Amino acid sequence: MILTYSDDNVQLAYNPDEYKEFQCAVSAFRKEVSNTLRKEVSNLPDDIGEHFQELIDEFKESLNYIDHSMIVTRSNACTQLTLDTREFDKFGNNTGILRIYLSDFQEWYHDRGEYENRDALENAQDLIDMFMVLLGGKRIEDS
Repeated sequence: MILTYSDDNVQLAYNPDEYKEFQCAVSAFRKEVSNTLRKEVSNLPDDIGEHFQELIDEFKESLNYIDHSMIVTRSNACTQLTLDTREFDKFGNNTGILRIYLSDFQEWYHDRGEYENRDALENAQDLIDMFMVLLGGKRIEDS
C-alpha cells in the first residue's frame, strides 16, 4: 500500500488483497461503531456521553464518506482510492480521540472488575490498529 498526501487529497493505492482487507476493515469498523461503542454511551455521565455520541456520529459520517464519496480507480494491478485531505485528517484525529476513550473505558471496567466488558473493548482497539495500518503505509508528500 502506498499513501500519497497533498493539500487537496489523499491517494491510497492497494494491491487486490490489501483492498479486500480494507473493505473488510471498513465493514468491521462500522459494526464496531454501531454496536459496541454505541452501547458505551449509556454507561457515561450525560456530558461525557453527549461528547462521545458526537464522536461516534462523526465516525459514521466519515465511514459514509469512505463508502459513497471517495473516488475509486481500479486496474488489474491495484485499486486507488482518492479522499479529501480534510476528511482523511478528521478521521485520523477522531481515531486518536477514540483510542483515548477506549483506554479510559477499559481501565474503568478493569477497576470495577468487569473484565468481559474490558476485553470487548480490546477488540475495538485491535480493529482500530488494523484499520490505521491500512490507512498508513509509505507517506509521500506531493510538491
